[in-house]
Amino acid sequence: MNQLSQNSYEPISRELHEYLAIACRHHYRVLVELKEGGQFAALALMIRINQHHGEFLCLGFAEAVREVRLDRIRAITPLKLGAELTRLVLSPDDTVLLNTEYAG
Repeated sequence: MNQLSQNSYEPISRELHEYLAIACRHHYRVLVELKEGGQFAALALMIRINQHHGEFLCLGFAEAVREVRLDRIRAITPLKLGAELTRLVLSPDDTVLLNTEYAG
């Protein structure tokens, strides 16, 4: 069992959840930065709730749909010019949103 599945889920802020919902609604291609250090680009598809394991961002890749637990995401940056969102970053305590703008 890896470290991610051993840790209990820590809910993200409501404000961040709303920003992620906007990214999913528009199916933005986003750069996802993980707290563990990796990053990748994918399509934001939807947020899925699992009562036992937390909330997950479903991401579209060319070969498959994959999920990332929301509390494992360091930042998300829409890659589309003119997107309603800019880069979203969590603070060190994972509850406060920093460096965010809503362009809508």
